[in-house]
Amino acid sequence: RASKIRVACFRELQNSIADSSYQLLADLIKQYELKDFILTNNSIVNSLTGSDFLFKGLYHNEQSIKSIEGVDYAWIEEAQTVSNESIEILTPTIRKPGSKIIYTYNRLEEEDPVHKRLVIEGRPNTLIINVNYDVALKYGWLPENIRLEIEDDKINRPSLYRQKWLG
Repeated sequence: RASKIRVACFRELQNSIADSSYQLLADLIKQYELKDFILTNNSIVNSLTGSDFLFKGLYHNEQSIKSIEGVDYAWIEEAQTVSNESIEILTPTIRKPGSKIIYTYNRLEEEDPVHKRLVIEGRPNTLIINVNYDVALKYGWLPENIRLEIEDDKINRPSLYRQKWLG
């Protein structure tokens, strides 16, 4: 039997569950017909293991974030917008032995706090995976309309293509 885990899904700004990663996860659960998951108004729970996903905004939410216990995985989506202050609140909060923080982002600036901290300065025990559209193309996940947009940028706007599609 699989063990219970807790996944906390964060964004810098999240005024409601609609602003979170909830819908993406709910859609994937439905797409892959994962019948063990129960979708509530503000969380996702696995009925077999008791594992759960919770969703929180980081900005101006320090006390709520600090009180979260037992997180195995923290996923920070759109992490290019996360402030230094939010990082400093989050990192000591995810303290369960073996826990991990996963940042996914599309860098806007070289000085984005998460990018600066993880890539430029470097952190111990950090795995950096650079994923661009080529991965989606390789596995057949890239919609044709996006592929055409990429090709148009590559031919007509090479500088934009490098920034927009190659990170």
